[in-house]
Amino acid sequence: MQSGEIQNSDECLKPVKSFLRMHSVLVGGVVLGFFVLCIWFLWAIYGAPYAVGVMCSVSEGECHFLAKLGQVGDLFGGVNALFAALAFVAIAISTFQAFRTYRQDRQLEQDGILAAQVKSTYEWAYKAFSQNGCRPKAEGAVWSTTARHLLRAKAIESMIETRMFRLIAAEHKEYWRSQFAMAFRLPDEDGNDSNYRGDYFGFCEFDHDLGVLVRYSRMENDAVKVVISFSQWDDSVVDPLISLEEEDIVNWDQGMVGVALKKHLRALKDSQESVSKALGAVKDAAN
Repeated sequence: MQSGEIQNSDECLKPVKSFLRMHSVLVGGVVLGFFVLCIWFLWAIYGAPYAVGVMCSVSEGECHFLAKLGQVGDLFGGVNALFAALAFVAIAISTFQAFRTYRQDRQLEQDGILAAQVKSTYEWAYKAFSQNGCRPKAEGAVWSTTARHLLRAKAIESMIETRMFRLIAAEHKEYWRSQFAMAFRLPDEDGNDSNYRGDYFGFCEFDHDLGVLVRYSRMENDAVKVVISFSQWDDSVVDPLISLEEEDIVNWDQGMVGVALKKHLRALKDSQESVSKALGAVKDAAN
């Protein structure tokens, strides 16, 4: 019960903590201003009368009214200096806050432009790679241009600093990665199934001077590697499916597809139990 109350309390405090983290300078300025006001009021109520009493007790006959006022005014010199210093600090904090806000806005604007360019570069790469909905031609220019676009998209993506736009760029990359993977299975312009064997990547010619059969490449091999690598899943990326919890998936068993999946999972569970029993029987027979 207590752990549940603590957890609920933490959930309630999350917005407050988030506000304090985002507006730490503003909160600090408010606290500093409140502290200054407290000092000023305490000085006016207690400090100044005490100072006047001490001064007049030394020589009461010479303690004239105007002199006392002047002396009291002089006593506020330190407080005035404090206020001036605090005003300078407040201006510095305000300037820093404005500069930080400006820098954040500029970073968001720049990252938005970069994320949009990443999307465009992937589109250009795919357009150069798969023309007219067919598999890529066995031409060096096709593979080299595609590889250059993909490498530039990667370089542009690395310049993005904002988490939101990094996630958006990752979404674009995942979509176009799947498009490239499917493009490898597209038929050629004549409608033939994809076939990368034979003379697609290279060809052979007999060298009469050397008396041997020499193999030549039709395209830059590194460019081909770049494109193939892009179409594969990056193992360094955290798969969001791995951290997925069962309670995060709701209403998956609804509709025609959901009912079919539910039947499949039930049959799969029965099959696994049968296999487990069969393996146990084999193990017992072996013993």
